[in-house]
Amino acid sequence: MSEFKRIKTKSIQEYEILHKKQLRELAPESTLFLRRSGKFPLAGINEIALYGSGVRHTVKGGTGSGNVNVRKFNNIEDVFEAENVKVLNKAWLDSFDEVLQKGKVKFEASLRKEAEANGIPFELYAMGKGMPALDYEIPLEKKGSTAIYVLSRVSGEFSDRENIEGDIKLSSNEISEITKLNQLYDNFLLVLNTSSFIDLSPLSAVKDILLLGQLGIVTSEVLYDILVGKAYPSGKLTSTWANLADYPSTKTFGSQDDTVYNEGVFVGYRYFDTFNRPVVFPFGYGLGYTDFEIKVDPITLEQKSVHIPVKVINQGDFAGKEVVQVYVAQKQANHNYYQKLVAFKKSQALAPGETEQVNIELDLTQLATYDEAKSAWEIKQGNYLLKVGNQSRDGQAVANLLVEEDILIEQVKGIKTTDFVEEIKSETAKGEQVTNDLVTLKVNPASFTPLDGYSENDEKELVFEKKNANVTFDQVMKNEASLQDLVASLSDTELAYLCVGNFNENSQSIAEIVGDASTVIAGGAGETTKKLSDKKVPQINMADGPAGLRINQVYQLDKNQSVSKELVPGRENYYQFTTAIPIGTSLAQSWNLEFVNICGKIISTEMSIFGVDIMLTPAMNIQRSPLCGRNFEYYSEDPYVSGKMAAALINGIQSIKGHSATLKHYAAYNQETNRMHSNSILSEKALREIYLKAFQIAIKESAPATIMTSYNLINGIHTANDYELIHNILRKEFGFKGLVMSDWLTTTSFPGDDLKKYPISSSSLCIKAGNDLIMPGTKEDIEGILAGLRQKHELTLRDLQVSAYRVLKLIYDTSR
Repeated sequence: MSEFKRIKTKSIQEYEILHKKQLRELAPESTLFLRRSGKFPLAGINEIALYGSGVRHTVKGGTGSGNVNVRKFNNIEDVFEAENVKVLNKAWLDSFDEVLQKGKVKFEASLRKEAEANGIPFELYAMGKGMPALDYEIPLEKKGSTAIYVLSRVSGEFSDRENIEGDIKLSSNEISEITKLNQLYDNFLLVLNTSSFIDLSPLSAVKDILLLGQLGIVTSEVLYDILVGKAYPSGKLTSTWANLADYPSTKTFGSQDDTVYNEGVFVGYRYFDTFNRPVVFPFGYGLGYTDFEIKVDPITLEQKSVHIPVKVINQGDFAGKEVVQVYVAQKQANHNYYQKLVAFKKSQALAPGETEQVNIELDLTQLATYDEAKSAWEIKQGNYLLKVGNQSRDGQAVANLLVEEDILIEQVKGIKTTDFVEEIKSETAKGEQVTNDLVTLKVNPASFTPLDGYSENDEKELVFEKKNANVTFDQVMKNEASLQDLVASLSDTELAYLCVGNFNENSQSIAEIVGDASTVIAGGAGETTKKLSDKKVPQINMADGPAGLRINQVYQLDKNQSVSKELVPGRENYYQFTTAIPIGTSLAQSWNLEFVNICGKIISTEMSIFGVDIMLTPAMNIQRSPLCGRNFEYYSEDPYVSGKMAAALINGIQSIKGHSATLKHYAAYNQETNRMHSNSILSEKALREIYLKAFQIAIKESAPATIMTSYNLINGIHTANDYELIHNILRKEFGFKGLVMSDWLTTTSFPGDDLKKYPISSSSLCIKAGNDLIMPGTKEDIEGILAGLRQKHELTLRDLQVSAYRVLKLIYDTSR
């Protein structure tokens, strides 16, 4: 349980200074040039022309749970002027602001009308919706020799992106302005202050494009540092940029009721590389200020591990870092992809001419694919080509791996899926032949010991025998009683309250829906129940989100020392200024696990300061389509990258004893459209190889304390109600020992829900499935659990006791 002192001064704190300094030094690793002519960096600069919406309205991150209320966020104009760079075109910026303000007023008015017509609270309806492209005429005149155009986009929770002007497409104004500025200025840089994919096809003439991304509190400072050469980009894309129509997911994305994943396992580069489709920028691609040579020394195989020694040589005139990426390719059988990423490592900072020896160890179990007919993970018989490079499409073939028979890696228990999903096939797709002039490493099946993916865990040993009706939590803390004794002493109603978040029985305000349900942490997302205070059971407190602590900046306490929802004149103010880290996609684009781990430690330090026990992060769903509104929270289209990044962040957060991270959203949650009633229809192979694999990696490498289920259904069953998904796979196969919670209000009915094809998830079935804690909690959740208990075929007392035990175990672990 976090002990914390409430901050009574508005003065800047030491942790704020330190955390911003750390991020400013590290965040450039998340940036990359999509195109580079060699004109940048500039040796020195004292004046500049700045254009575009992102100059004064720089975006630090997404909306919704990913939004962080920092003390002060400096826009790009602020930073350049603070660095004594004169901005030459303030008249243009002033005129643009006038246009923007008028557009915002009109846009908000239209949203309010739409929200009212749909019976949805405005705060929810408007969240994540981007304003349509503006139509205006502001003359452009050349001022100075250097210009930057900052193209910004806002995306977020509740809304998906659209293939329209002002969102994925550039507006006509943006195209004409960027094109003209590129012609006018000797030094012109297009900066993308965006979370992900933008259609740049009209801008083929622009030779310098920097993907800045959204780097949290230091976004603007990092741009300045890169421009003048104080820092350098060293990031790589973690998703493929291509024509939107060419993504196979585009055809079904955003379906209201049933979204069919016809692409199967062919997600992102797995599709484009397998079918040899053109891309704009491939997966793993990115340019810095320098270029590298990657030389692979002789590769060796020892049992089930391949040792890959690599020399990384800086061949350019600037310092930089390179990302070594290892792919494995196979002559394809039906339903398999041409290649996949199996390892990566980022070099240290290398000066011009400097060389580093980078050693990569490849665990050959990474080659395994899922066989639905056998319910097994196997390395299939065949020839595999090992490739090393710095993007998915430039890999140098370095060795053949020969597998002479199918090798069983793990036997699991199959799960129920839909009867049939018509997936795209790969019979005629690109394959890789064995290269005779390369060394061939023969894989020995005897090196592998098959795993039993359905081993029983220790929960069968839990015994809830009534021994003492007066057991209290402090007795458990003093080792005078066990948690089992405490659970056995609780009534059905007390057990139900333990499995439901703390809630105000007289109010279900909009604040609780959007994440302000805590009575202890102002702006906190929620907390466990207060109903067992007579049993001395303490609460634990939760906060969003993926980019840092999302809590209120200023608050007061009422007479009961609970957080007041309103500021009252005369009461003492308390302050909570937190640090926004880069969005998930930007973190992943660093390809630097140490950097991501440091970001986790920044979060954990601030959890201690503000009394937060559980962070509702990382969000790590797969970027199935560029259209997903929450892609900014997610790491990659690739499950290996996603799992590794999530593990690094979790290990950072949980480095302080008693702090918990929450892996979310489990699983196949890939669109915001109709998100509580959307059914993801996909094969078991696609589910396991793409959408669950990242969770498995993160659990194995970081042991998160909690996991959050998602809003959607998978093959007709709400994830929060899916016993096979939670019990069979998450607990039995992946070995997860912690607590599973629901996403916020997934069991709560809203107006119009009765017209939906699929109903909301069931409170009692949450507990039956092993979704232990329903958040943020409602009176109806308690009633639903108790009603399910009365119908013993739906929910048994033991089901409820086991979930209550897991909640108490987390409280116990947090309190020690």
